[in-house]
Order: sequence, then C-alpha cells, then structure tokens
Amino acid sequence: MIRVTNLTKDYQVAIQNPGFLGFLNGMISPKYRAIPAIHEVSFDVKRGEMFGIVGLNGAGKSTLIKMLTGVTTPTSGELMVNGLNPSRQRLEYVKRIGVVFGQRSQLLWDLPVEPSFRMLKEIYQIPKERFEENLSYYTKIFGVDEFIATPLRMLSLGQRMRAEIVASLLHDPDILFLDEPTIGLDVLVKKKIRTALLEMNRSRNTTVILTSHDLDDIDQLCNRLLILDAGTVKYDGSKDGFIEKYRSNKKITFVLQDDCVAEAFHAHPMLSGIDGVHWNGNSVVIPVEREGDQVARLIQKLIGELPTKDVSIEDNSLEDIVAEFYD
Repeated sequence: MIRVTNLTKDYQVAIQNPGFLGFLNGMISPKYRAIPAIHEVSFDVKRGEMFGIVGLNGAGKSTLIKMLTGVTTPTSGELMVNGLNPSRQRLEYVKRIGVVFGQRSQLLWDLPVEPSFRMLKEIYQIPKERFEENLSYYTKIFGVDEFIATPLRMLSLGQRMRAEIVASLLHDPDILFLDEPTIGLDVLVKKKIRTALLEMNRSRNTTVILTSHDLDDIDQLCNRLLILDAGTVKYDGSKDGFIEKYRSNKKITFVLQDDCVAEAFHAHPMLSGIDGVHWNGNSVVIPVEREGDQVARLIQKLIGELPTKDVSIEDNSLEDIVAEFYD
C-alpha cells in the first residue's frame, strides 16, 4: 500500500553574514544551506496496519506526514501510495485519504456538525446511499450522533476532535493520517477515540498512520512502529518486537506503613546501588532488571524487614522503554 524508498527532505535556509554589508549582500546575492529534516528513510506499510511514527521534537515526524499526505514535496527518494505519487498526483490522491492534523479544523465554525458533513459529501461526490451509511456508522462509533446538531463553536475540544475524525472518514479513505489526534484531551475522550479507531480498523480494514507524543495512543492502537531520530530511522518493526528487544527493567512499587518505615527504606543498603528510585510520599518505585532473581530477592528482603501495606510489580511502559531507547 505505502512504499517509501530513500526518502529525503532538505529545507533551504539563507546564510546570514554579519554586519550591515553582510545583510545587503544577502539581499542581493542570497546563499543557502541545506538543513536535512528527513534523510534516506525507507519503509513499507501494508493495508489494514495501524502504523505508529514515534520521535522526539524535531525528529522529522511532521515532515514525514506532510510528505505522505502530499503537502510537501520530497527533495529526493521515492514515495508511492496505492500506485500514486502524493505530491505529483495530488488531486486524485486526496480523494483516497483522510487527514486530521491536531486541532486544525476542516469543519465550519458557525455551522452545526451535520451540515458540514453534508458539504463534504458534495466535495468528495460521495453517493447518497454510501454517505448515509457512513454517516450513521461513524457518528455512532465515535459518539458524534449525540451532538451532531450543535454548532462546532459550542463543542468541547474532545467533541470537535471526534467530529473531525468522522469528517475525514465519510468518503471511505484507504488510509487515515492522524497527527497528534488526542493532544489536550482528557482520559475519557482519549479512550473513546481509541476504541472507535480500533473498531473502524477491524470492521473497515482502514490503514491508520499515527503520530503522537502520547505513547499510550501508540501502545494501544499500533502494531507497527517507526522510530525516528534526527530525520533517520532508528527502528522499523513490530511494536511487540521493539518492547521485547529494548525492555530492560521491571518496576516494583512498595506502599509503606508510615514515615518511619519510609525513612528506613531510604537508608536500606539494598537500595544504595540502584539508580532511578522514585519516591512519592510513602510510596517508592524501584526499577529492577527483568532477568535474574533481583526481583524476588528485593521483595523478600524488604518485606521481611520493614512493614509494608502493598507491593506491585509491572513491566516498564512503552513510554519508559522509548525514553531509555533515546538515552
């Protein structure tokens, strides 16, 4: 479905020489230097995949999404989506994709949601029967039917985002591009969006390309990961494979009886050689190696010597693993 080969995007930045004469010279005979945003990136995406693009600020995620959606033209390399070049065959291409960029709206601010949807029906020339079927299906699974008659300006951020996603799906796109779709949303709205996206992917087999700084989005939605750093690919493969390869620690959380026990924990010699111990009141989170018997020895020793209310063990989250990966 998507084939990317040695994709590169350089931005041209003017070289500014010092002083007034340097300024004049730059105005008359400007010189430029290339700043690489994406460098020789290659990957494939199959139909129906939930594909997550991960990276720190400045890693190249947004530039890559802009090239995949045809907004930006690559400097070099090859990019084909369903046999189309996104930037060269843009009019035909945009009919077959859906795009949601953060909080940028494609709906009309002062109109109720439904008339905006019907305007998109005309823009995309969606057959009436198919439009009504999609309108009913997507407004139901995303919960938009609850406020479809309300003007966009009166909706909450979470309601607007759900309406934007529905708007991007009404024309049956092969691929849905989501750039930070849950930014600024509360946990309940995030859960609704994630659940609806999984249902849509299961029932319609729509391919989803997702970028998000909220790695819970990536963890709960995506089965493939592309990890970028300074415009280059650092990992391309399954999410489970990444977690298995790079997860190094577990976390043990002790909930202690009182402040005196907490002070004793602080001074315990078993904790002296462990980095990353985190305290929160009378709770302490201790990172330990997954392999070996450190977990059993630590729990047995500390519980045997110090009064403890509760103990829990969990694997590091995807966010923890990605943070360690970049370190």
